[in-house]
Amino acid sequence: MTVMVDAARRDLLDRVLRRLPAGSVREVPMFGTIAVMFDGSMLVAARKDLGLLVHVSADDDADLVTRPEAVRAEMGPGRSMGPGWIHIHPDAAQDEGTLDFWVAQALQRQAG
Repeated sequence: MTVMVDAARRDLLDRVLRRLPAGSVREVPMFGTIAVMFDGSMLVAARKDLGLLVHVSADDDADLVTRPEAVRAEMGPGRSMGPGWIHIHPDAAQDEGTLDFWVAQALQRQAG
């Protein structure tokens, strides 16, 4: 199911969707974002600021959150979402290689 959003966020979502293997894909409004659900599990979500919320393996989280484009995701000021939830800066989410990397990390968590 495709959710109606502004053109810039639609572009980000479409770029994510093109990176997914065959499977069941849904777009779901949640957390003030549009989440991409793959085979029943949330992979990533496109934020209004065009940043990306990525669900990664908690085991890999400590290394991944040190990347320059990444910060711990928050549900509001000072309310950490905890290990496994990383926000990717909007400028970085526009880079194809960076987007490849983060979508792969989300898929790896789901496969693990």
